Amino acid sequence: MTVVLDWKTADYTVPDPPAYCTMCGESVHPPFVHWWCADGHILICPECCRWSRHGLMADMTRAIAIDEGLNPPSDCPTLRVAQ
Repeated sequence: MTVVLDWKTADYTVPDPPAYCTMCGESVHPPFVHWWCADGHILICPECCRWSRHGLMADMTRAIAIDEGLNPPSDCPTLRVAQ
């Protein structure tokens, strides 16, 4: 995932303009988020980034925290409770 600041200097292959926000369908112009996944390109405009920061990203962060609490990574140190 990256933030595209300019079509010509993007670090990754980005779809040529015109391009549209995956979330709202509006036309995107730099700066925007570009995420490439197995299903293709995901483009997110700054307005949808603002909106999702408090909804989608908060939910994703919470889901990860719950998952890690239930299934700690193998490199996670074990906490010992003093008795």
